Amino acid sequence: MSRRDEEICSVASLCLLFSMAEYLIPKPLPFCKLGLANLPLLLILSRWDWGGYLLVVTLKLLGSLLVGGTLFSPIALITASGGIASALAMKGLDSLCKERISFVGISVMGALASNLVQLASASLLIYGTSIWAVAPLLCSIGLASGIILGFLAMACEKQGLVPAEVPLPLLARKESHPVAFSLLALAILCLCFEPRPFRLLLVWMLLLVAQKGAGRRIHLTYPLVLLFSLLLLSLFEPVGKILWSWGPFTLASLSLVTALRKGLRLICMVTASQSMVGLMPHIPGRFFRLLSETLAALGTYQLPRKGQKPMEVVRNLFSGTRQEASVPRKAHPLLISVMCILAIALCIRDLL
Repeated sequence: MSRRDEEICSVASLCLLFSMAEYLIPKPLPFCKLGLANLPLLLILSRWDWGGYLLVVTLKLLGSLLVGGTLFSPIALITASGGIASALAMKGLDSLCKERISFVGISVMGALASNLVQLASASLLIYGTSIWAVAPLLCSIGLASGIILGFLAMACEKQGLVPAEVPLPLLARKESHPVAFSLLALAILCLCFEPRPFRLLLVWMLLLVAQKGAGRRIHLTYPLVLLFSLLLLSLFEPVGKILWSWGPFTLASLSLVTALRKGLRLICMVTASQSMVGLMPHIPGRFFRLLSETLAALGTYQLPRKGQKPMEVVRNLFSGTRQEASVPRKAHPLLISVMCILAIALCIRDLL
């Protein structure tokens, strides 16, 4: 691997590490992020050309979708659109204004661009126009996080902290299971034909078993927050028989069923996607080799010690202190295939 490729993987892995840290922070919507992953990007804005910068952004986005398990779900389009908009806004503003604008201004512009594009994408793909009811809240969070991140970037630059070039470990090679992978993809496609929430709930149970068989840990927080957000936003668009009303909130029968259908279908897709990313076939080429090395580096960062200050944590991360990469868990393709076949049968039962 060339020196340039190591630099790209080092910065991309740091972006990915900060992006994964955001999963631990509660947020009103699943795709809403504080933009912590923009910290390494801010520090290379003026140092790197467009080519290297955009390659890091692409590795960070694809890597976060793979690790988060949402690559093969509609959430990927919302996340990617916001990340791309933020990256282009920051680099474009830096290129136009040079030294006439601070990290704070660039960071705020990136945060607001990400929020607005994500809201537009979410409105088109999942939530509908009701998502704009939370736009002031999300933009306020983006403004505050952008300011804080900008000052943190200024502190890092003042202390000479930049993403370090460090030796990267080799990624442990995973087994590919094309049959199980294909059945999961078919299950995602068949989900579009099942309108009943109860059956979608049964399909989700089957896909959770498949996820366990793929060697992935089952985390229910993300899908439940996703379902809750759809149910909450349905209160702003009442359709059907009124079941409950309080002030500006109205719960209607058709809105409730529609939100449940959308939410359960979406978390089924996310769960299937989380299994698929562990079964993906190996793809040749420089970009996918960089992606593999970036993901390998992600698993070798030392965890922060209790009582460490934020700048001390950042300094240790940028220093490149590593630990041994973990070995991927073994998958059980037969169990995955059986669960997928049952899920597909449930989805297309009325079509046969």
